[in-house]
Amino acid sequence: MRTRTDRLLHGPSVIEVCFGAVLSVVLGIALAVTILVLKPVTTARELPKEPMPDTVYYLEGSHNPAKARQVAAKTKLFLQ
Repeated sequence: MRTRTDRLLHGPSVIEVCFGAVLSVVLGIALAVTILVLKPVTTARELPKEPMPDTVYYLEGSHNPAKARQVAAKTKLFLQ
């Protein structure tokens, strides 16, 4: 009974507070990932003139392999 009265007088320990904070962060991350995974995505070639609110657009990039080969050369030139 004494530990119960001590807990009522002094509140939670540092370990309990840290555990609660870590648990809150983990649950928040899990909730955010779930929301982002379940949100529908619209694939588009270019952004519409008037985008719809609450709509996520995926803009595809170039499929030109020649541009991908130029990246290494441009990076090398930039670093020099």
